[in-house]
Amino acid sequence: MTLHGNYTVHKDDSLVQLEQLLLNNTGNLTAFRTIPAPVWVPSSELRGTLTILWSCFLTLTACIFTALHLNVPANTKKLPMLREKLKWVVIGLIAPEVVLYLASSQFMDARRLARELNTLWRQKKQSDGIEMKADHQEDEEDGPRFDIKYGFFVVMGGLEIPIEDIQHYTNRWAQRGTLESGCLRLSVNGLLQLARLGHFIEVPTAVIDDKSKADTLQKFLIIVQVLWMALQCTVRKAYGLPVSFLEIHTLVHVVCALVMFVFWIKKPKDVTDPMSVDVSEFKNFIALMVQEQFHARSSEEFIFYPTRSSQTSQLQGSPSQPAFVWIHPTDLSQYKYLTDDDLHIKTVEWVHIEGNQYILKAGEALPSGLGVVARSQTWQVERFQRRVLPSWFNEHSYDDPWDIPESVWITEWVDSEPVPPSLDLQLADMLRLERVIEAVKFLEGEIRQPSVYHRDSQRVRYPEQHFHDAFTRSAGNFQYTGDSQADPDQILHFIFSSPILLSLLFVLPAVYGGIHLVVSDGYFATEVERLLWKIASIDIMVTMPAFCMLTFAGALVSRRFLPYESLMENTFATAYKLPGYCMLFVYILARLYLVVESFLSLRAVPIGAYYTPSWLQMIPHL
Repeated sequence: MTLHGNYTVHKDDSLVQLEQLLLNNTGNLTAFRTIPAPVWVPSSELRGTLTILWSCFLTLTACIFTALHLNVPANTKKLPMLREKLKWVVIGLIAPEVVLYLASSQFMDARRLARELNTLWRQKKQSDGIEMKADHQEDEEDGPRFDIKYGFFVVMGGLEIPIEDIQHYTNRWAQRGTLESGCLRLSVNGLLQLARLGHFIEVPTAVIDDKSKADTLQKFLIIVQVLWMALQCTVRKAYGLPVSFLEIHTLVHVVCALVMFVFWIKKPKDVTDPMSVDVSEFKNFIALMVQEQFHARSSEEFIFYPTRSSQTSQLQGSPSQPAFVWIHPTDLSQYKYLTDDDLHIKTVEWVHIEGNQYILKAGEALPSGLGVVARSQTWQVERFQRRVLPSWFNEHSYDDPWDIPESVWITEWVDSEPVPPSLDLQLADMLRLERVIEAVKFLEGEIRQPSVYHRDSQRVRYPEQHFHDAFTRSAGNFQYTGDSQADPDQILHFIFSSPILLSLLFVLPAVYGGIHLVVSDGYFATEVERLLWKIASIDIMVTMPAFCMLTFAGALVSRRFLPYESLMENTFATAYKLPGYCMLFVYILARLYLVVESFLSLRAVPIGAYYTPSWLQMIPHL
C-alpha cells in the first residue's frame, strides 16, 4: 500500500503475485502453460500512453461519426459518401458549433414543419367536412398527421421532385438534387406552400424507417463509451489524479456530440435514396416554383396577354389586341406599343409552335398568352454620327478603304431605333411557362388585361408566398445562402439572419475557449506551448464577437464615406474586409492548435496521469 498525497494507492495481492510469477518465469513457455494463476486477478492500475491515445481518439471520432445525421447525399457512391462524412467529422472536431447549428436549426425546422402541417391538415378536414386519418396513427382519427420524423425527412432532402419535362438543359451526369440533374429536393417552405394550396405529400412512417439505417446497438455502445469517459474524468478529478489535456478536450467534444445526438435523435440516419414525388396534381405550382427560384431574371421581360376560351375560338387570343414593345420596369403607366414603318400600332400575332425550339419576338404571343416586352429604363430613338462615302464616289477605286483620303468622307446623323427583345424557347421552356400561366390564373384569376410577369423588375412575383425558395439550394448539408462563401459582409448577413447560429457562435466558442483557458495552468512540455495554448483559447473566445463588430462597423463607415461601384475602382472602400479575413484565418489556426496540442501533450504528462483505479477498468469500454 502506497500513499500519494491524500490518495492511497492499493495494489491487489493477487495482481502482485501474478506479476511476480510472470517476472520469475520470463521466457519459460512451459511455466506459462502449467503454473496456475490466482482465482481472480483484477485489472492493472496502470495505463499506457497508447491506452489514453486510443481511448480518446476512438471516443472522439466514433462519437461524432455516430452522432452525425447527414442529409440525403447528391452522390450515393460509397467513397464520396464516406468522404463527405469524414469531412463533417473533421469539422466537428475543429468547429463543433457549426455542426451544432446544423442539428439545432434542422430540429427547429422539422418541428415547425410538423406543427404547421398538422394545423393546415386540420383546417383542410374542417373545410372539406371529411375525416382523414394520419399515416402513423391510423387508429386515431384526431391524432397528428405529421410528426417530427416526417419533418426531418423533408428537411434532409427526402422528397425529390422530377422536372425533366420542364427543364431543357438536364444532364444525367449532374449530381442529384441540382437543377441540371432534372430533379430537385423540396424544402420546408416549398412543402408548406403546397400544403397551403391544399396539396399534402404523404410519406408513411414505415417508408421513412425503411430508408433509415439507424443502428440501435451502435448508438448504445457509443453512449456506454461516452459515459465511461465522463465517469473516469470525474473520478480522476475526485481522487486528485491529473487529467490529460487530451481527455479534457475529448470530454468537451463528447458533450457537444451528445447535444447533437439529442437534436437529431428523431432524424432518419444515412438515407441515400429520396422518395420521388408524383406531381401530377400540382405540376403547375411546381413549374411556378422552378420559374420563381431559378429563372427569375429571365422572367423580367415576360408579358401575359388575355386569351379567349377554346370553346369560342379555335385560335386562342384576340387578334385585335395591341402589342406592347416596352413597359417601364417600375412605373407601369409608362409604355410603348409596337409599330410598323408607318407608325401604325401592331396587334398581337398569335403563334403556334410545331417544332422543339422557337424564338419568340416582341409582338408575338404563344397560345398560353405569353409574350415578350422590353423592360429597360427608357425606350427612345437615339441619334449618333457615322462616317459614310458620298454617292458619287467609287469606293472600288481603292484596294483598301483605309487608303481613301479623309477629305472624301462625309459625316451624317443617323436615328437608331431600340432593338425589340426576343426570347429563345425550348420545348421544355414552353411547357413550363404554360404551366406557370395556369398557376398564376389559379392564384389571381383569369388574365383580362395585359400584365407583366414582374410588376417590379427587382423582385419575384410572389415574394410573400416563398415560391422562390421552394427547393433546397443544393444537396449538401450546409445551406449557405450567400453568393460568396468567403466575403465577410455576406458571412455577417448570414450569421445575423439566424438567431440560433448567432447564439451558438457567441456562446459555444466562449465556453469552449474558456474551458481550455482554465486548464492552461496544467503540465506542459514547454512554456511556449502553454503560452500558445492560452493565446489560442482567448482567440477562440473573442474572435466571433470581434469579427461581427469589426465587419459591421467597417461596412457602415465604408458605405457612408467611401462609396464604390467595384473593388477595382476603390480598393480603400473594401479594405475593412482584410482584418476579417485575417481574424477568420487565425481562428482556424487556433482551433487546429488546440486539437494538435491535445494529442502532442501526451509526450509530457505527470506520472499520476498513468495511474487509474482498477475498478474503472472493469467497466466495459473501448
